[in-house]
Amino acid sequence: MRTTVLTFLLVAASQVLAMASAASNPVSSPAIDNLKITDWQRGRMTFYGKDGYSIHSGACHFGSIPHPYYVAATSDWWPEYINGAYEHNKCGHCFEIQCDPNGRSYCRGDRYNASIIVQVTDRCPCKHENPSNKRWCCGDQPHFDVSHEAFGELANHVGGWVYLQWREIQCPDGVGRGGALLEDPYNWTPYCTEGEESLGEMAKRRGLTTFLEAVWRAGPEVWDRLGSRARASTVVAPTNEAFANYADSLGLTVQELLEQPTLASIMRHHFFKEEISDREGALDTVSDFPITVRTADDGKRALDGVRV
Repeated sequence: MRTTVLTFLLVAASQVLAMASAASNPVSSPAIDNLKITDWQRGRMTFYGKDGYSIHSGACHFGSIPHPYYVAATSDWWPEYINGAYEHNKCGHCFEIQCDPNGRSYCRGDRYNASIIVQVTDRCPCKHENPSNKRWCCGDQPHFDVSHEAFGELANHVGGWVYLQWREIQCPDGVGRGGALLEDPYNWTPYCTEGEESLGEMAKRRGLTTFLEAVWRAGPEVWDRLGSRARASTVVAPTNEAFANYADSLGLTVQELLEQPTLASIMRHHFFKEEISDREGALDTVSDFPITVRTADDGKRALDGVRV
């Protein structure tokens, strides 16, 4: 079932979990018992296509996801989405999911007591050109739309969907998302402009040469955004060192990394946000990409040590 969805990186249960015999306690091992967890809740699970592109182009912009491609989707049901307040609040969060004991029509008989851990790497928008999104993603219940591969770990594909149980869980060690550079949007370094300079001028002044080349490779419409001027703007960008470290982790040179199509996709989405200062020390966000805003000693808000 192909939908544009909030995707997750799943880690196979065999990597972090031990099966238990009782359905009321499906997983029991130190890997789980030592983690912080919430109570089990009921929801629904579907699956979407086998293509690899959608796996690597999630709204959280974690970039290339390592194999196996256990990915999934959840709906705009989450409380943080109410009134359009979505700001990647669930990006990087982990969930444990299993087939619901009371809804096993198409659950695999040999996996009744199995569960897997998923990690959020994308979102499932309720409002979308695909009409099927409204049925699954508009909030009638918590919904996880998993990849064809991941769905097969817990259920048979023939039914198309199953009920499940889920609970939020502290991410265990070893859950990877493709590298340090794209590991977490919250960790991208925020830089802000000074005076009337453009975002591009700021990036040049800061020496973000690799970032500038990545933006240039992403296309003219992205490059033009860097050239725009705003009263107060913030660009969220990896440093040259972050690019180099990420390339090294993949066994690539920086130049080879810049040629990766998934990296260009990331540069096209949410690499910067604009903020308008209505009064001294106050910023009103007009974009939905999350960044960290630090408070200076004098109470004025600052980004990366630069006054706004």
